[in-house]
Parts: sequence; C-alpha cells; structure tokens
Amino acid sequence: MATWKKIILLFLMCGVAILSYACASSDYRMVTEQGEQKIEKTKTYNKDFVTVWSAVLKTITLKGYAVVNQDKDTGIISTEFLETRGASLYKFGYRHKLNILVEKQSNSTTQVTIKPTFQIKLNYKAQWKLGRRRPHQVDIEKNIFAEIKKHL
Repeated sequence: MATWKKIILLFLMCGVAILSYACASSDYRMVTEQGEQKIEKTKTYNKDFVTVWSAVLKTITLKGYAVVNQDKDTGIISTEFLETRGASLYKFGYRHKLNILVEKQSNSTTQVTIKPTFQIKLNYKAQWKLGRRRPHQVDIEKNIFAEIKKHL
C-alpha cells in the first residue's frame, strides 16, 4: 500500500476514534457531587395544599410519568421509572423515577420536594443498576417546578 494511502487510512481511523470517544464520553459523564448540590430540589408555592397537590399530579402525568403511589395524607407521590436516552428502543440507556413530597407550610403556602432515583443499563444483556445523574438529566426538577407553576 502506498504511503499516502496509509496516512489517509491513519487519519480516518483517528477521526473515527475521536468521534466515538466524544459521543460516548458525553453519555457516560456524571454530574459531580458539587453539581448535584446546586440543583434546586425544593420549591415553595404561594397556594394551598390541595391546589398544589392537583398541579403536581397533573404535571407529572402530562410529562409521561406513571404514578404508582399517591397518599394525600402524607403528601407522598411516587412514580414508575421513565426511560430516557433510547432505553426502550435500544434496550440500554438511562431511566429515572420520582419521589415527591408535597407539604403544607401554612393555609396559603405549600412546599414541594422532588427526589429522583437514577438507573443505567449499559447494554441489552445487562440489568438496570443504580446510577447517578447524567448531564442530560440536570433540568428534571427545574422543568417540573416550572410546569407545576403553570398548572396552579
């Protein structure tokens, strides 16, 4: 093989390797502990408990979460896992579920706390394992809080 063909082949292989690394590394990065601490997980709304409770249920349902437990007396709502990043199509990927606490602070204020649980499945043969938040999952709480506000 001619030297120039070897050089072109080498550049092509390097390009593919760099592209593969860039794509894969963005999916496998995790949010750091410091980044996790900066995420707002609790929000207070100037509305009564019943109004906020209804807005939370409406929001998570419209976002595609299946509610598996809701107890208005304790203020707890739990969802089933919601698959993201190709989990259902490719049989591997990321998913998360939500545990939400809705607490009456006063007759006119209610606090909502969202605690997501993350899982990862690295290939179609693997089992789902407890994971950490990925960069594409940093706005989960922020987006839910914004939608709850719209439904109040």
